Order: sequence, then structure tokens, then C-alpha cells
Amino acid sequence: MEKEPEELASHVFDLFDKGGVAKSTFRRWFPDDSCIYCTKVLFEVFRALGIAAEAVAVRVRIYSPGFVSRFHREGRMPESAEEAHSWHSEPGVWSVGIGYGGGGVVPKHKWPGHLVLRSGSTLIDATLDQINRPEHGIVMPDMLRLAPVPEAFWRAEDLLSAEINGCQVVYEARPRNNSYVGSPAWSGQSHCGDAVGVVAAELIRYLESKGVRRMAK
Repeated sequence: MEKEPEELASHVFDLFDKGGVAKSTFRRWFPDDSCIYCTKVLFEVFRALGIAAEAVAVRVRIYSPGFVSRFHREGRMPESAEEAHSWHSEPGVWSVGIGYGGGGVVPKHKWPGHLVLRSGSTLIDATLDQINRPEHGIVMPDMLRLAPVPEAFWRAEDLLSAEINGCQVVYEARPRNNSYVGSPAWSGQSHCGDAVGVVAAELIRYLESKGVRRMAK
């Protein structure tokens, strides 16, 4: 029996995640922080399989287990930059974000955001592990799948929060930000541009070897 789109999307992720198949392939071709390249590869794979998908710009912040504990003790977040700095001076208390532009001049070849894949109510983040700070207790999985994600999140009406390895992970959707489309990584004008099709084709062959077939239109 043919799988429903959401079920097939989940099955594809599981096959990619098992044994780190997709991630090891990404690492052979792209830097660890290549959210645009990796998301576009997944987009091309899903499109080839007939699964509806789109790229979505987000911001994400991760709070370490120590930060989460401090938050619960205080019953609130830091109320100023100075207080946040004070919290961070405590061992194991840390937070870090992606997609905030770094607070300074962004290199010309870099896009100041973070990109994930949306398929129905599923969010797939192929490069969340770039944020790992093991010295602060922040260790994310190679790839992350969250589902079902409420529609209010995709409309930027609500945040999406999840507990991962004792950390609190908080996503903010930015559906009106499609500036990634003009980046060399998405347009194929970068030095890795040709690799997107090569990697997508390799992953599609892998899925086919596992019995995954295109959905009937």
C-alpha cells in the first residue's frame, strides 16, 4: 500500500537518519553550517519523490540544561544583557542562536539566517548540530525532525519549543523572509552549487535501494 505524504516524509527521514546516512553524505560535500545547501538537497529529494515540501527561514535558539535549570530557579528569563552575561558566567549555563545575523557585518558569501525544510506539518533541520557546544552541555542530533508542528508556528504566530537532550530548543518561523533565494548557495552560483544535484541524486538512489518509490500524481 502506498504511504500517505506525511508517513512517507517520516519514513524518508528515518532512512536518512539511521546510521547518519544523509549527514555523512552532506559532510563529504558541504561545510557544517551549510543549511541552505542541505535544505535544498532535501527539497530536491522530496520533490523527486512527489512529496510536497518547501524551504522556510527560521531563527533558533538553544538553551543548555544548566540554563534551563537556572530559568526554573528564577522563574523567568534574564531581563537585560548584563544579567544574561551574569547567567552565562555560571558553569553549564549557556545559550546560543542561529539566524540572528551575528550582530555584526555578515560576510558577503554568507546568508544571515537559518533554513529548514517543511513538509506538511513536519519540520526537518539538517544542520542544527552546527550549534553544538559540548563544553556547555549543548549537543544536538545530526538531523532533527519535529512533528506535528502547529500551523500557527508556520504563520509566525507562535514559537515552537522542544526539549532535546536536556536542552530547550526554540524555533521562530520567518515565512516572509525569502532572501535565501538570492544566495549563491540556493541559486547554484557558488562553488558547491553543482554538488546539490549530485548529492540529491545519490540520496535518491539510496532511498530507491531501500524500496522507496515516487508517489503517484
